[in-house]
Amino acid sequence: MTAPEQPMPRWKLLLFALLPTVALFGSLEIALRIAGFQYSEIPLEVRRFTEDPQGVVDRELAWHNRDGVERFKKDAHQLWVPMTSPLERHDLEAAEGSFRIATLGDSCTAYCVNTRDSFPELAERYLNEQSNRLVEVMNAGVASYSSFQGLERLKHAVLPYRPDLITVYFGWNDHWITGTPDREVVLRSEWETRLVNVLDHLRLYQAGSWLLARARAGRSDTTTGPHAKPVPRVDLESYDSNLREIVSVARAAGIQVLFITAPQDLRDWDNPDLQPLSTRELVALHSRYNDIVRAVAAETGTGLLDLETMFELQKPRRLIAKDGIHFNPAGCRLTANVVADKIAEHYLE
Repeated sequence: MTAPEQPMPRWKLLLFALLPTVALFGSLEIALRIAGFQYSEIPLEVRRFTEDPQGVVDRELAWHNRDGVERFKKDAHQLWVPMTSPLERHDLEAAEGSFRIATLGDSCTAYCVNTRDSFPELAERYLNEQSNRLVEVMNAGVASYSSFQGLERLKHAVLPYRPDLITVYFGWNDHWITGTPDREVVLRSEWETRLVNVLDHLRLYQAGSWLLARARAGRSDTTTGPHAKPVPRVDLESYDSNLREIVSVARAAGIQVLFITAPQDLRDWDNPDLQPLSTRELVALHSRYNDIVRAVAAETGTGLLDLETMFELQKPRRLIAKDGIHFNPAGCRLTANVVADKIAEHYLE
């Protein structure tokens, strides 16, 4: 007489039941990766602009993350933040007796074209050469950032370092077009953001997010979302408000503010995806954003470095890369020099 057959343990039954599902999802994940599918409602990465027409970045000229690409993850306050940032290299406590500066801005602050240096790094070097006081400059610039994100970066990333002075250089990304203005982007909680940053590594999750975005767009009234009428990421009124709040937050923490206007050299402009205006119209629009910087500085009694006007006096000398936005090495050195001179004259004791 044979012994009765033992029932299969429940964990084995569950395992065998799940195997087809795991195999299906695994196959889909592999297929999406092979197809090169990627989706995110935020930028996944921004490649550093280079004058090389092939977009190849020499490793000797590479950015802090070594390959000339800035990679992002989602953030509950700043919308997105860099995976690595030069800001994180600094200790929270400044050296005794030193003067600490944080440079808020976008890619024009984060780096210069075709050089390893940024203007904050060069300015630090120049300041320490001409001052008896130790000066520390922390580069808090992030490629693709608007003034909305800069305000949040000040609150959540810069204030813990307790700088004595912040420089503020925005404007470009504020007037680029989008479907949803920065201030209307729905933010997740801290724990949701951490979970999404883990799930975002899965192409299946990205595909699900893409399908959900398409479904929402289909139900929308076309005033917001991916298929909305293009609007500036930060309109003129909001730009004014963001700059004034930056001053308010900084002053409440005992931090001085130096605004910098953003120069341009748009003679070779050709990027309708960012702003489908003629060169003349874009120059006029950009000037309006710089006019707000001047007005806010004057009305709040904060410092102003009118870099746009300084660069205008240098023309036809080329100081800006052919994209019309980023500093080339000559422009980077000039910017660092005038920033260092302004700080040495008005802020260093």
